[in-house]
Amino acid sequence: MHVITPCANLNNSIRYYQKLGYTQLEDEELTLFSDGKVLIQIHADRFIRPGICVSSDRPLPAKVKDHLIETAVGYACTDPNGVWIYFTDQLILEGDARPSLLGNFEGISLEVHRLESSVAFYNDIGFEVNSGSADAGWVSMKDANGTSISMMKPQTCPHLFFNPGLTYFNGGKNPEIIQALRNAGVKFAEEVTYFNPKGEVDNVILRDPGGLGIFVFND
Repeated sequence: MHVITPCANLNNSIRYYQKLGYTQLEDEELTLFSDGKVLIQIHADRFIRPGICVSSDRPLPAKVKDHLIETAVGYACTDPNGVWIYFTDQLILEGDARPSLLGNFEGISLEVHRLESSVAFYNDIGFEVNSGSADAGWVSMKDANGTSISMMKPQTCPHLFFNPGLTYFNGGKNPEIIQALRNAGVKFAEEVTYFNPKGEVDNVILRDPGGLGIFVFND
């Protein structure tokens, strides 16, 4: 599984991920970046939207197949919350990549208004519940490769939220990481003070040129 983000200007998006410290992988056809834990594909097709890309080698139930449309990536549909899911049979091999400036990647976050049906959908495309429950208001699911998707019900997160969003949890090191991002000239979509008793910025939210969200949080 990897993440797809569109672009209005490919060079601007490439520079953005270089500024974040991601490694650009060598590929003759695709524009790929990685930090060793998450793979990001920048796609120049103007009809592509930020989304999650999974392998199409897994048989899909009819209730998913019936909603597929053809795109520049492969076939696609949306999950129950409108998040784009792309299915491709194109094999993408990851190369060596150094950690980015963002810290410890924990997975993909989604804000969902239909938690139970979302769990059922992601189960149909190869994810299994790892922790949480609908009653608790959040669920974490993992695919066969261990990539995590965390889903939260509405009005859980008191800050900007972009679906889908890459999530980095850094504990007490987050202030250092935020400063490193400032030093690199990275602009923030939001500087979050809500959780800090002193009103200090200890979490930040980024948004790449294609609209993909990135959460850089304490935990």
